[in-house]
Amino acid sequence: DPPFSVSATATSSLTVAFSSLTTPVCTVTGSTVTLVSSGTCTIRAAQAGDTNYNAAVNVDQSFTVIAASQSITVTTPAPGSAIYNNTFSVAATASSGLGVAITTSGVCSGSGTGSATITMTSGTGTCTVHYNQAGNGIYGPAPEVTSNTTAAKAGQSITFGALSNKTMGDPPFSVSATATSSLTVAFSSLTTPVCTVTGSTVTLVSSGT
Repeated sequence: DPPFSVSATATSSLTVAFSSLTTPVCTVTGSTVTLVSSGTCTIRAAQAGDTNYNAAVNVDQSFTVIAASQSITVTTPAPGSAIYNNTFSVAATASSGLGVAITTSGVCSGSGTGSATITMTSGTGTCTVHYNQAGNGIYGPAPEVTSNTTAAKAGQSITFGALSNKTMGDPPFSVSATATSSLTVAFSSLTTPVCTVTGSTVTLVSSGT
């Protein structure tokens, strides 16, 4: 709220002076009260008297200063889904102008104030992004805002070089291949009458392909 004026009168008609007894919450300049933070504001009205009047008994009046409300707006939202090991950016502002704390839970990591880069840590599950503003002496905490992103598995490909022709009677031999995911590649034979595979070892059974 903006600064406001207070008034009081003395039976002597002398001018009443005002002061704040709770300067962390409110201050007084002349008869104008300025709010500083939430809490209890106590204003004292005093009249020191003069050659004809004794000092008046001080009068104190108190009122409660309520923290202002604030809200969070997500300006860069999280996607509905994201692939494992990929990243995305999020950002948010508070109506108070205070920084928004961004944290995560679930299958992702990342944090920041105002903005953050989020990394998906799994290909399954849900990543939840939390937006919070705790408030200060002027503003109360903002209601938390959250968003959910569904994790998706990443694609991968296999590098498996061409195999040279073999002659019946050749000993079993090994094959190898790599996956872009770095996961172990499994081998099997699609022509078991001609060859069999155990692990990565190929054994010839008969002529053919």
